[in-house]
Amino acid sequence: MWGGPTLKRMGKGGEGKDTNVVFVDEYFKTLWKRVTLIINCRMNIAFINKLINSYEQNIERMSE
Repeated sequence: MWGGPTLKRMGKGGEGKDTNVVFVDEYFKTLWKRVTLIINCRMNIAFINKLINSYEQNIERMSE
């Protein structure tokens, strides 16, 4: 993993090293989950908008 040496230096005598690595790992995992969640929401909104548009177009065609 990148940044290993800097994380080792942060720990006092090597005791805090593992907790730092775990913390960074968890932070990126939660960050990644949030990012994917936001992207999924945007994709879903776009998909719903497409459905609504096609539905409205169908109604317009029927009313003609």
